[in-house]
Amino acid sequence: MASYACFVHCMLLPILVGVIPTISHHGVDNQWIEYAILLASILCGASVIHLGYRQHHDRVTVILFSVGAVLWSGHALSDMFQFKGATLLLIAGTISVLASYIKNRKEIKRCQCCEH
Repeated sequence: MASYACFVHCMLLPILVGVIPTISHHGVDNQWIEYAILLASILCGASVIHLGYRQHHDRVTVILFSVGAVLWSGHALSDMFQFKGATLLLIAGTISVLASYIKNRKEIKRCQCCEH
């Protein structure tokens, strides 16, 4: 299931990157598109982490992903609060989410090796 989600994500991302700027120039507020993409990314990522957690029960992956999602959300809301360190939130959030994905993948592989 996760590999199928990854495939869909990788196929749709290049299309969305080309379409989103066009949509934003035709009267759709770019901020709301950003929020929608952020929400979709967090929901998709949470489902992948949840599937892995159900298999290996490692809370560190959940914590890393949650911290990353909060930092991403802080970055998205930074314009509202005029926060100057927004880029740092984005970078730290991305690193945290990537670390959760890598750890999740390693734990899944480790669990599969132990089962055989």
